Amino acid sequence: MKLLHFLINSFLEYGNVFFWIWTVFHAALAVRLLWKLKPYEVFIAVRYLKSRRKQVVISFITVLSVVGVALGVAALIAVLGGMSGFENDIRDKILGANSQLSVIKYHEGITEPRAVMGDLLKMKEITAASPYAERQVLAMREDRSYGIIYRGIDVKTSPGVSDIRRAFEDGAGSLEALLDTNGELPPIAIGQDLAYRLGAYLGDEISILNPQGGLGPFGLRPEVGRYRVAGIFRFGFWEVDANVALVNLKEAQRFLRIGGAVTGIELKVSDPMNVKFTAAKIRSELDYPYIVRDWEDINKPLFSALKLERVLSMWVLGIMVVVAGFSIVITLILLVMEKYRDIAVLKTMGAGEFGIMSIFLLHGLLVGLVGTIFGIFIGGGLVWSQQHWHWITLDPSVYYISYLPVEITALDTFKIAVFALSMSFYATLYPSRKAAAMDPVEALRYE
Repeated sequence: MKLLHFLINSFLEYGNVFFWIWTVFHAALAVRLLWKLKPYEVFIAVRYLKSRRKQVVISFITVLSVVGVALGVAALIAVLGGMSGFENDIRDKILGANSQLSVIKYHEGITEPRAVMGDLLKMKEITAASPYAERQVLAMREDRSYGIIYRGIDVKTSPGVSDIRRAFEDGAGSLEALLDTNGELPPIAIGQDLAYRLGAYLGDEISILNPQGGLGPFGLRPEVGRYRVAGIFRFGFWEVDANVALVNLKEAQRFLRIGGAVTGIELKVSDPMNVKFTAAKIRSELDYPYIVRDWEDINKPLFSALKLERVLSMWVLGIMVVVAGFSIVITLILLVMEKYRDIAVLKTMGAGEFGIMSIFLLHGLLVGLVGTIFGIFIGGGLVWSQQHWHWITLDPSVYYISYLPVEITALDTFKIAVFALSMSFYATLYPSRKAAAMDPVEALRYE
């Protein structure tokens, strides 16, 4: 178990390095083989693919080998496309619902947020910044109560760091409604799932209990604020839609009794995939007690689990290609037995062991190549059809999407093709070596 755990962790961390080493090694072998191939070896290898009346069994097994490789490659492409699409969809929802980077101050709020924001926006990697104030509170309505995150945002700058405006378009109300102070109660916006849990809609009243309210004779006492639901947002990400309530920043500062301070500053960067570099640069500028958190660190357990599931699924489905490789072994063994006389004749005419071995190596690789090409077309067709027709549907109440998102890249397809062809290559080694080691005298003795 420890060895398996070590191998899985190593593959997760250095998988791309292993792949490129594997690819370069086998590419070098392929170049060496092609360089030494002679025209007659290619001609005979291709000729053996054609069916003859007395070779019906061998031809049928060859077809099964092609089908096996094709199905394995198609399954890998389809499953990898589904997992990649789902992972990318979750990443987009996280980046849309949360900031890519946030700067907070240890043990205290940022008392001069505008000055800190000005310094941060001088960095070319940062494209937008917005202050926020938040605290864990209790949301209540009638006999229902839930622990949530009460967050105050700057309505003017917040759309620059998240997709909050689109979230209101998918929900109800508007972001600007948080600035409306004409009503008896201050406005608040809640997530779609939180609205469902509280049984609240636009115009309804909810209460927010702050456990760290004002000072009383016995210390801190809870404080309750009454709010009017002015908006319902939907990011499509349950962690936000079911656990966050938004108010104007000034209202949050008043209710939380923090004056002009803020909890932190949300940032948007030019390259979210290179957020580590930007975070390190900010840390070099802002020393302790400032803390920089990026979206990858915050959601690391989720994406690690998705990556592990993806790798394990590829391993399991890769067994299908390995099984297809065994059928290539059987095909070549039967072909070698059938072609005893041909091998003996070729050897008596001067063909060397490498020449005989190359014929059967090339024959097996052609079987694998044809199966891989068919598998790529089948798997690519499945991915394309799902992208356009959405024939695999999901329950929106569970997954927040009505269909399975799929996405396959050229690099992923290339990786699968390399794996399938390398498995086909190894499947040809044993039969090819047996054919090359055959004694022509024994083969022709009873002819």
